[in-house]
Amino acid sequence: MGSWNKLWFFDMNTVVGQELILYNDLVMVVAVAVLVVVGWFMLLFLNSRTFFGGKMNKYVYHNELLEIMWTMVPAFMLCFLGYVSLMNLYIMEVGDHVENGMKVTAHQWYWEYSYIVDFSGKEKEMDELWLANWFEQLDFNFEISPELVDVVEEDGGFAGENSFEGSEVKNSDCLLEVFESGGAGVEEMKLLESISSWVPHIFLNSKWNYSYEVYEVFNSSVLDQGNFRGYTVTDACYLMSSVKNEMLISTMDVMHSWGVGSLGVKCDAVPGRVNSLGISPLRSGVFYGNCYELCGEGHSMMPISVAVMTPEDVSLVLKQGVLGTSDCASTLERVVVK
Repeated sequence: MGSWNKLWFFDMNTVVGQELILYNDLVMVVAVAVLVVVGWFMLLFLNSRTFFGGKMNKYVYHNELLEIMWTMVPAFMLCFLGYVSLMNLYIMEVGDHVENGMKVTAHQWYWEYSYIVDFSGKEKEMDELWLANWFEQLDFNFEISPELVDVVEEDGGFAGENSFEGSEVKNSDCLLEVFESGGAGVEEMKLLESISSWVPHIFLNSKWNYSYEVYEVFNSSVLDQGNFRGYTVTDACYLMSSVKNEMLISTMDVMHSWGVGSLGVKCDAVPGRVNSLGISPLRSGVFYGNCYELCGEGHSMMPISVAVMTPEDVSLVLKQGVLGTSDCASTLERVVVK
């Protein structure tokens, strides 16, 4: 995060950012060297009577070697700087071996982040466990359909003599706690236990498109309850550490620019065009940026907060975000509710 009286660059969290700082150091060294040499020559020529004894024509004029040197040396220096600059441009490309992909859409004046959340990944067994626990803690009010009872019976669930058709279920704390109908017993408990065991499979073999919008949180003071004025947002952009993340940058209206100084990245969002950006964070943490394009009167209302975490943590956060969406609730309603 930028702070007052900061005289140097951010503590870079990407190889690209570190290379840019090294390139800046190289250019500054060359610029200072050129300044010293040119200043030295100017001092000599302006005081030619003192340094050359009035013999400028003998030592300087018509000196072909000197003319060749002060023409070729700057040319070689520029070629070297151009080569290093091209190498930096190449490492900024996305390339292959992308582990995490997302899309950033700019609006006036907020950001929208979109992910593809895959529930059929490597953590399938762990997902099945915490999805079952999550389902048991839901707060439902629904009716169990006869078709659902038949499915549970086929899957090994228990259905006794009581008929579950039209039975209404209410739950304030746990889904397995209360049946409002007359026979709240072992049969109903086993039925819902069977439901909580196969409901995770609704998610584990599918991919979800998860999108959310991010707005600035306005504070009256510079530091209010742990929030930083001008930087605090409603949610963060989630990136995986130690892997390559690809971001597709676009806009729905005017030009914007998504950039985070600590990550060494900045990409313009141009109407009618999708630009790509590759980020490979080195360590976990929270990093801040903003819109670098003067996009209108609400330009200052578009801060960026990037949360870099391990791939497992990012996957868990995104999956929990999917479970909190209305699409997830409607899917469960279609499957579980009559």
